[in-house]
Order: sequence, then C-alpha cells, then structure tokens
Amino acid sequence: MEKQAAAKYIRSNFRSDDRLAVVLIQKSSGSVVQRLSSSERIVSDEFQSWLRYMNREKHEVYVSMNTLQKGAPGALPQLASPVRLAISCCRSRTGHRQHMPDVD
Repeated sequence: MEKQAAAKYIRSNFRSDDRLAVVLIQKSSGSVVQRLSSSERIVSDEFQSWLRYMNREKHEVYVSMNTLQKGAPGALPQLASPVRLAISCCRSRTGHRQHMPDVD
C-alpha cells in the first residue's frame, strides 16, 4: 500500500478543520489509545509516522467517519458511536474484520 494512502483518503473526505477520533487498540495487551484532532493534524507527516509506528507495534488503527463537534468530551465512552462506526466499516461482507494494512 502506498505510504500516503491513508492521508490522501482523509484529505479527500474531510475538511482540514474537521475533528476526528483516532483509536488504536492492541488486543494482546488490551491497550487502548485515543487522540482527538483536526484532520489537518492527522494527515501531518509527524502524526502519520506515529500511526505507522503504533501499527508496527501491533496496534489496530481506527479513524471515526463522523466528525466531532468542537468541545466534544475526550473520554472514550462519549465516542462510542463514532468508534463503532469506524469498526463496522472495517468488516467485510462476510462479517470478518479486515485489519488496516501497514501504510509503509
């Protein structure tokens, strides 16, 4: 997969000031990391490099498909709907989850 594919997808589908949730899940440890940021920040080289690193460390990466309102609470429970939507978008027609490939 092309290194900038994820960034291109976000640029094509969101305004630069749209706020999105990025959730990283490492199933082996149960670790969950979340970041709320503008799409402009998420597509930055620095943020994309961090996401690639976390993916290499066995974190699954999910990005909300709904934008968040400014001032939305940062706690994961309040993000349940966007996270479920992002996870549901990663399922194939057979119901099996498709892992986001490395973007290296």
